Amino acid sequence: MTMSKRSEWEPDTPESREYLARMRLIVGWDKALYHAYKHDTTELSAYLRRPDLPLDEDKREELAALIDRLIDRRKEVKGRKPGRIPPSNPDAITVHHVVASTRDELDRIRQSNGGKLPRGSYRAALWQVCQRLGDEGENVEINEKQALKMLKRGRR
Repeated sequence: MTMSKRSEWEPDTPESREYLARMRLIVGWDKALYHAYKHDTTELSAYLRRPDLPLDEDKREELAALIDRLIDRRKEVKGRKPGRIPPSNPDAITVHHVVASTRDELDRIRQSNGGKLPRGSYRAALWQVCQRLGDEGENVEINEKQALKMLKRGRR
């Protein structure tokens, strides 16, 4: 009978379950704030009720903007609703930005080839733009199929 060594950190201990639950709550701030903008405040209120979770200056600002938008705006019943909900990850580059940059790249390729695009140039140009943005330090997480579909559809 062989005995296996147990690791120092066991995922089944109550301390580790508590730690993982706490980390999930800390990481879930953006998601909770996004849902609160959509009038589902359960996750955000659960976060705020935990005294052991951090509430730094950025989170305080985001919370103040949410309160200004949802509570103070209700006093003004008439008129237009407030603008669009801020994205959950404002640092991420959107598909539309990547597609616009790729179209510019494709226009340069067309000019150099006399108006024709070589085979596979859509995918190659999209890859080049994503690579360039990644090298510049941008967070590029896009759906490649959606971007190619938008490129092939053309400008609107």
